[in-house]
Amino acid sequence: MHESLSFRLSPAVLRAGLLLAAPLAVLGCSQRSVPTHPLAVIAAELDEAVAAAAAGGGSDRIRDLLAHELPDVRAMAAQAAAAAGAWECMPVLIELIEDEEHAVAARAAAACAALLGMDHGHDAKASPDEQAKTKQSIRQAYETMNKNPPPQYRK
Repeated sequence: MHESLSFRLSPAVLRAGLLLAAPLAVLGCSQRSVPTHPLAVIAAELDEAVAAAAAGGGSDRIRDLLAHELPDVRAMAAQAAAAAGAWECMPVLIELIEDEEHAVAARAAAACAALLGMDHGHDAKASPDEQAKTKQSIRQAYETMNKNPPPQYRK
């Protein structure tokens, strides 16, 4: 059994329909205790990073966590990047599409789809060749859009 865990998600994350806490629900989290499990602490940190990025701050912390050694953290960070509208995280998200962990690859592809506003039909369980084709398609869409980013991503 794990200690009770909790954190609150910002309205931006809730509106985006993202469940940063999904891995934590399995651990028996309650919403009334202080985060003590490492994933709960990171999820709370990501929530703050999403709020900061949405308020015009940078997304450096989200980008840092996209490279974390734990797959659950990388997956949560990908969701946070989408929730924060962290366009500057796109190059890292594109690379994560080929992550060896299916959950990370799927969430990175979903984050790319959310940020680009188009789904490229990524399948994390597809063959490496199919994943590479999808990654290339997403990269091309990003490079095209990055020349003239959507208004919400302009600084």
